[in-house]
Amino acid sequence: MKIKLKQIPLLPLLIIAFLLIIALLSLYSLLSSGGMKPYIIKQITRIVIGFIVMYFVLILDIKLFKKYAYLLYFGSLLMLVVVAVMGR
Repeated sequence: MKIKLKQIPLLPLLIIAFLLIIALLSLYSLLSSGGMKPYIIKQITRIVIGFIVMYFVLILDIKLFKKYAYLLYFGSLLMLVVVAVMGR
């Protein structure tokens, strides 16, 4: 399966990037008193990982999601129950 970058919708990616920039600026303004570097580095790392995961999800075939939809749904429900029970 070959995907071209033209097929990936650009507007949602730009909106997400804009919101992430606003979030980073908010974090910067909150932590402007000093010692902000570790928090900014952690946040940027999470943003980069999120974009990488989002890219791979975008290039997956929708048939793959349809094939494993029930498994993903019940796996998510199971994780919610585990967090509710063990999270206290």
